[in-house]
Order: sequence, then C-alpha cells, then structure tokens
Amino acid sequence: MLGCGRVRATVLIAAAVAAVAGCDDEFGPDIDPFPIPASRAGGPLTLGLRAGDVGPLPALVDTLSPVTLLDPSVPGEPVPAPRRLRATVEVVSAGPEPVARARFDAVPILEHHPCDPSASPCAVGTEPLVAGACPVDPGSDGVRFRAILGGDLLSQTALRVDLRGAGAAVIQLFPDIAGADAHHCRAGDAVIAAALAGGSTIEIEGGEVPLPPTRIPLRACADFDPANASRPSGTDLLLLLATGIGPTVVSESAYRRYAAQVDAACAAEPGLCAGPDARLDPPVPYELLPAACLRLPGVASVARVATLRRIAIVGRTAGEARGPCEERRAVWWMQQGGCAGGADCPCGGGDRRCRAAAAVQFEPGGGIPVAVVPDGHPLLQALRAELRPRQAEVDGLLGLDALRAVRLDIDYPGQRLVVRCAGGDAACTPFTQVFDPNDDTPAGRCPNVD
Repeated sequence: MLGCGRVRATVLIAAAVAAVAGCDDEFGPDIDPFPIPASRAGGPLTLGLRAGDVGPLPALVDTLSPVTLLDPSVPGEPVPAPRRLRATVEVVSAGPEPVARARFDAVPILEHHPCDPSASPCAVGTEPLVAGACPVDPGSDGVRFRAILGGDLLSQTALRVDLRGAGAAVIQLFPDIAGADAHHCRAGDAVIAAALAGGSTIEIEGGEVPLPPTRIPLRACADFDPANASRPSGTDLLLLLATGIGPTVVSESAYRRYAAQVDAACAAEPGLCAGPDARLDPPVPYELLPAACLRLPGVASVARVATLRRIAIVGRTAGEARGPCEERRAVWWMQQGGCAGGADCPCGGGDRRCRAAAAVQFEPGGGIPVAVVPDGHPLLQALRAELRPRQAEVDGLLGLDALRAVRLDIDYPGQRLVVRCAGGDAACTPFTQVFDPNDDTPAGRCPNVD
C-alpha cells in the first residue's frame, strides 16, 4: 500500500498498490448508461477489463486501489518489471457474451504483477493455511484476477453498485449522481459525505508520478444495541471502502476494543447477549479466533476470522464532535421525534432534539465476515501513513460482504455516497439526515429543496 512521499516500485509490489495518476483525457470517458452485469461470487466485485489489444481479463472493481492495473505475468515465466503505459481501457460486462460498456481513451495505466512473483494469477479471499502459513498458489476458495479497475479511472465517473438481486451484481457508470442531498433525503435515501482522501507521489521507471486522493474513508459503528438507544453502545471504527474484497478487515487492536465493549455490555445486561431475544453475540476472545490465509489485492498474510452481527456507516453533522456510534444513536432518536425522558440523549447541552447525520445499518443474515489482522500489517501501516494527519488512524477496510441488499451510489464528483436499501429487507436499514429536528414530518426533517 502506498504511503506519503516517494515510494519505489518494490514497495508497491509488497504492499499491493501502485498508482499512475494524472489522466489527461479532456473529453472524459465514453459511458454506456445501461446496467452492466458484474459478479460478486466469492465476495469482491468483478467484471472484464480490456486494455488495448489485451483481454478482456477478469478484473476487480476496487475502490481501495488508486490505480488501474494490468497483470502481464505468464505462468512459468519470469515476472516483468512494473512499467507505465498508455492504452485505451474498456469495461466489459461479465457473462457468456462480454460486451464493452465503457471506454477510457488513451489513459495511463500500470503493468504490474501485484502478488507473490511465483503465484499467477493473483487472487483475493480467505482460504485454509498450509503448515501454518499462506500457500504460494491461491486455492479454489480465492477469486482470481488479472486486472484491477481502480480509483484513478473510477473517480472520473460516478459508480452505482446494485447488490439487491439475489447472488447477482449490477453496476452503472454515470458522469455524476443527479439530485441534491435534499431530493435524495426526501426519497428515503441515506446521503453520507465521503471526502476523498490520500494522494501522494510514487517513483517508478526513474520518474515521479502524482497520485490523486481516491480513498473513501467511512465512519462506522460496530455491534451496537439496535433496540435500546437510551445509552451509548457500539464500537467506533474508521474504515476505507474496498469493493475489491469480500470480508471486512479490522486490526487486532480494533477487534480487542470491540470485544471489550461487548463484554462490558453483556455483563451489565445479561439478557442482551443470551437467550432467544439476545441482541448481541458474545465475542470470541482474539486468541481463540480461528486462523486463515487472507489474500488482499497484492499481499497475503495470516489473519484470524470472526463475525460481526451488524455494522452501520454514519455521516457527520456539521459543528458536532459526536463519534459514529453516538451519531447513529442521535439520528435514531431524532427519527422518533426526539430523545425520550430519562434517556442519555446524545444531543448534549440538555437538548432533547438536535440535527443528526444520515446512517445505514447493515445486518445481513449469517452476520458479516471479518478478517482480523495484526496492527503491523503492511497494508494498514501504509494506509495510515498515507492518510495522516488529516484522517484518524484507519481501523480497517469495509468489504462487499457487509453491503448486501443495497444500492450504493459512489458519487466521486460529488464526494458523497447515496445509499438505498431493498424495501422490507432487514439486512439494510437507512436513516435519513435530520436537518430540522423540530419538524415532525419525514420530508420536513430534510434540508430545504432549492
């Protein structure tokens, strides 16, 4: 993963991200406005990518990677050195009849083999360990890829990811997402500001290449009590959106913080974590979590495997210093018309009503798969170095497995997420922004429509 300052290509190979930025196509991409079939089999979002006369190749659609990448390696042959090139890149639909649906003309991309030199092709996912370590070649559990459609090209568009179909995925590319925040709020969508983060330079082939900010940091709250907002609950997290992986990834310290919070809640209210009406699952101690091989785009490492029951992504209210769990609790109360008497109200100052940001709660059946990695994991360390000091310490990555039953609009030009849940599906619950807490009508709580 790329950090701030000048980084050599060998670091990019080891840590899974390199970037070639600075697309100077003044006319922008050619986009087919119709839905593009994609795959999420095995977790990540995948489709085809063609670069020049190469492909289409199986590609990750990865909001975490700041680069569009083509893997030139051939099994049994030496891995070529990384190099920049300029090519026309086409996004190709998944399925038996691949069709080019978007084209980026003459854009800079990177030729690079982003995983172990002896492994080809690369893969993402979790799989069993062999003799206590990750095997060199990915097993059948991993999702193999030969290319990455990264943030350098995605950020020239707005990306819609629709996961509301059973076992299927559809994406669309737009110049931007139409409609002001107020219009989406009145339609019942959760609008969450997503200021792009990161950016630096890299050194490759003897030259410096600028890297624009394309990371999407999200404030999150893990395993809160959904039925009792009278007291604080949940664990605050800072996660980066990663559509190129399935499981959510968190650091060991973040998992231990979460486990301590849930243990304390269970001790204070035994019925919270036991019996048929339990609302939280007692956490498995970190030392007892089973181990597995975690393959991310570019780095494989031993991780421990856990499950979260629920997680929420949460916006921010201007002028407020509430953490994501307290912000989620605030919007829950404001949707009810204000804090009830006797509740520990998150509004502060003795107020029972206040403005609150939008939030989306995810609680898919079977829980949210989580890979717990050491705090010194090279990917996390590089991300933290890149995002300091403007962002707090990154706790991990929000993978696609958490986002079932959702239509997610990643509006890069507008630097926001617009989230719509499938109607009546408990796996996804939106809470729209409360702009005017004194207006008890749902539309009246939204910002004014100009």
